Amino acid sequence: MLVLPFILLSLFWTAIHAIVRLLNSKKGSLLPTEQRSVRPSRKLGSSIHVSARYFHLKIESSTWNRYHDGLTGKLVSRRYRWTSKTLRHFYDAGVAFGVLGMLCAIGLLLWTCANLLTETFRHNFVIEVQQVAKRDIQETSHMDMGRSRGFVQAIIPGVTVPFSHITPIFLAVLLSQVVHEFGHAVSGALESVPINSVGAALTLVIPSAFVTFPSLCLETLKPSSRARIIAAGPWHNGIFWIILVFLGWMRLSYYALTLFSYEDISGLGRVVLDVEHGTALDEYLPKGSIITQLDDKPVNGTNDAWSTYLTASQPSTSKGWCVEKDIFFGETSRQSPASCCLEGVAVSLLSCFTTGSDTGCLDAVPLLTKPKESIRCDSISGCEGNSICVRPDESAQLLRISVQVTGEDDDEIILWRGPKKEVLQQVQLGTLRPRLSLFPLWLPSILFVLEGYLNMATLSLYLFNLLPLPYLDGSRFLETLLTMVSHAQVREIYDLEMGINTGSRHVSAGWTVRVERTLRAGTTVVFIMCAMMASWNSF
Repeated sequence: MLVLPFILLSLFWTAIHAIVRLLNSKKGSLLPTEQRSVRPSRKLGSSIHVSARYFHLKIESSTWNRYHDGLTGKLVSRRYRWTSKTLRHFYDAGVAFGVLGMLCAIGLLLWTCANLLTETFRHNFVIEVQQVAKRDIQETSHMDMGRSRGFVQAIIPGVTVPFSHITPIFLAVLLSQVVHEFGHAVSGALESVPINSVGAALTLVIPSAFVTFPSLCLETLKPSSRARIIAAGPWHNGIFWIILVFLGWMRLSYYALTLFSYEDISGLGRVVLDVEHGTALDEYLPKGSIITQLDDKPVNGTNDAWSTYLTASQPSTSKGWCVEKDIFFGETSRQSPASCCLEGVAVSLLSCFTTGSDTGCLDAVPLLTKPKESIRCDSISGCEGNSICVRPDESAQLLRISVQVTGEDDDEIILWRGPKKEVLQQVQLGTLRPRLSLFPLWLPSILFVLEGYLNMATLSLYLFNLLPLPYLDGSRFLETLLTMVSHAQVREIYDLEMGINTGSRHVSAGWTVRVERTLRAGTTVVFIMCAMMASWNSF
């Protein structure tokens, strides 16, 4: 199962390396690689640098440097003094919420680790009991289904979510990263810290954005100023998440779509957005048609009756059909009355029906797909004359799908034979239908999915980046907080060759270094344990 994704990923990164090498080898390329001096002049124009190493692609540019310099100049001017003061208070709040977010992130990581430990113990205990006591498969499966899956779940396209979600996931992660780095850039301009470059990166299949600052400028800042810059990225993600939650509560995207472009048909049913290509339902369910019922269950309204009905463990009771007793009991046919109901016996065109006490074989297509010609009944006595009330047996696995095709008045009934969950996997539905053919059918679904992933991505980035792990904002943030608490001494930095003072550096006390290393090491160990246990439990 993993061979094809591995081959595609290898081909993708082989092509990436080939393109990067080709671009960097050409002189006068659109993506030049410059030999930069120690103090590059920004008046010489911007440059774009592309590099690839193993499964890491990085593109950085100095195009945006002049805009950042312009923002810095405005924030330090007297004209924008009130704006600068307001932004400082805003990012001071970001520092406070950064501390709160770090505590929540560490607590969530510990809680996840405890849940994974419990799940791992349960899993191993069940296997051990199964080997010793040799319990039957049904009991073991029941215990396995009752295991806790925890609050944190991995989002893997094609495994935990549909593969079609890979584009909105990619966009959501990248947009959340841009919001994150924009916070670092604005807070850096507030402290008059220049930027070296702005860029984007791709690690394996995970996109990211970044802003780089001169390290010496950051080191010479006051701890409070440095804390504002570090916490600004996660703070922007937190604010962005609050905005998204508010917009979702207001249903702004829904009202924007239904204002002119789309109509809500949830009162009638669900519109077919897509059907998996090559499946049995592909030629029978046209895109844009409306599914109104599953058997006798309407799928309209605000509740997800579609998924609920198709995943229900117990079949729902519905009305039966009146058929003649002679046909049902096989008196007019050479076919054995209930041969299709026998396990392991396949009879074409015939399905198993039951009266509650007796079973028989009938051709289900003309009986179930022509509602005007069939008489419905509630009980055995609900039929007249020599007729009897029958229903499809559970073993027949029959499902009636009522579909309203555009331009037709009456519903068409499609008869499905097989597990109901396969229908759920093959058909994608929505509630908004285009008013004109000009508007794409899939757009609302993609926007709603993107909105959901944006919520998850920006909240995850807020919490994850505040963990005191190497290469994350949380590590530097923790170091800066401890420096502020310990009132670190300021040590002047001199350039011995130039003989001038080039700045100052804060030297932390010994106990803060030990606390920082302990928290960083402990968080790293717990994080690695979570990753290993999650991988173990998934297999």
